[in-house]
Amino acid sequence: MKFAPWFVAGLAPFGAIAYSGYLGHAVVVVLTVGIFLGTLSLGKAPPIQTRQDG
Repeated sequence: MKFAPWFVAGLAPFGAIAYSGYLGHAVVVVLTVGIFLGTLSLGKAPPIQTRQDG
């Protein structure tokens, strides 16, 4: 089975519950930033490589 990064989103509530205090907040903030950056990358086509014969 291939591991997809979005599986981490399913574990986030457990991380937030397990770590009370600042570490729990840090887990939620890191997950939120990761989701935000992931949505920015949706729909972006990879750059087209041009071939130059030289």
